[in-house]
Amino acid sequence: MTIRSAFTALAAISALITVTIALPALFGVQAWAAGQEADDGNSERIRQLMRINGFEYQISKAPQTLALQLRSQQERSGLNQDVHAYMVEVILAAFNPAGILNRVVATLAEGEDQSWLRATLAFLATPLGLKMTQLEKDASGAESYRAMVGWGQGLKDTPPPKSRVQLIHQLNSAAQVFESSLDAAVNMSMTLVLALEAAKPAKHLWDEKQYREAKAKVREALRERMRNVVFLRLLYTYRQAGDGEIKRYILFYQGQAGKKYVTLMNAAVGKAIIALTWQAAKKIKVKSRL
Repeated sequence: MTIRSAFTALAAISALITVTIALPALFGVQAWAAGQEADDGNSERIRQLMRINGFEYQISKAPQTLALQLRSQQERSGLNQDVHAYMVEVILAAFNPAGILNRVVATLAEGEDQSWLRATLAFLATPLGLKMTQLEKDASGAESYRAMVGWGQGLKDTPPPKSRVQLIHQLNSAAQVFESSLDAAVNMSMTLVLALEAAKPAKHLWDEKQYREAKAKVREALRERMRNVVFLRLLYTYRQAGDGEIKRYILFYQGQAGKKYVTLMNAAVGKAIIALTWQAAKKIKVKSRL
């Protein structure tokens, strides 16, 4: 699991709980056939990447945690039991793992230049890539989160060297871990915010302006709260990696392929979450009017 996908999935899940199949343009039968073959190849490589980087595994666990979080919100939501149960049902149906994955894969497969994908897969197959992804897998999940909190408390007595802190800051910057995590957390939080708004008996759902204003408030509320958690997670995840290994990992994310991977992945996940959020909200609103 690469650091970017691991933290995006973690943030998306923890915030509310860390994603339209696009068809090729039809310019004639032969052009379509050639494009379809290439697109299928890209899609399969992207699915391979989603398996290797841990994204597919992370979202497979999301519904269970998401359901627990949604159901725990009933009393605070002010909704009656039936309305709240329907809201939960709609959100879980919209955010099924296969649907999220298909949307992300389809978006990533749209670009003509897939050199970033080949370079990323090649890097993940190197000894360094294999080690770092294993460290990220080992540090994922609820149990590791509790272990991280306990480990973090020990840092008060034995803080990490300044050189390691600097390296982690550089990795955070190169891989855009904090911003990607914040984006995912905000988008997933807005799923609940918009769903609760849609469940109210008001005649109309929010417009885009109202959505953006609420989203800005959520982002501001989560920003500082998440900053320290993400930094601690980075320290914890790579505690068994040497400084030289982290430096080489940073170089990947500073390179052209790494930069494009971060940008495209973050955009694809955001696009999927936002689309599914509105899809669920509109369905809930239709029911609330009956």
